[in-house]
Amino acid sequence: MDPLEDVLSLLDATGHVSTGLSAGGPWAIRFLPPAGVKFNAVRRGRCWLRVDEVPDPVRLDAGDCFLLTRPLAFTLASDLELPAEPARPIFAAAVDGLARAGAGDDVLLIGGAFSFTGRARAAARQPAAGHPRAGRDAGGRHRAVDGRGDRRRAAAQADGVPRSLRSTSPWSC
Repeated sequence: MDPLEDVLSLLDATGHVSTGLSAGGPWAIRFLPPAGVKFNAVRRGRCWLRVDEVPDPVRLDAGDCFLLTRPLAFTLASDLELPAEPARPIFAAAVDGLARAGAGDDVLLIGGAFSFTGRARAAARQPAAGHPRAGRDAGGRHRAVDGRGDRRRAAAQADGVPRSLRSTSPWSC
């Protein structure tokens, strides 16, 4: 087990397989509040994150991550002035684990979510949103996220889980 898995195991966390997001041109997506802790990493490009009840939006660049620890709705966008489309239909139309927004593929986000049992609810007392900036540890965070998703997808495929269930988004749309 890696250190992240060790911690999540102690917290009785259940991970959820993620659907990635590829976006380009003008786009904006509105997400309903996630049921658990939500995280994403920007693998390519840049976009904006606005979280309800958090005063300032955050510019996310390649290598940046964000962590949502409370059930708050949020928007990801190329431009926060654009009208946002609901996330549910965009992620329902995902193909091979990748949802698409706008035109092109300037931006790529990957991520997932965790649900917790009683002893881990302290996470809800943390700040609503965290934003680790890209830096010398970014590669390690991305390898951890990429590896967890790859292992979970491989396990789901090996277990014969139908594709429609494997690609269910943890974005809580």
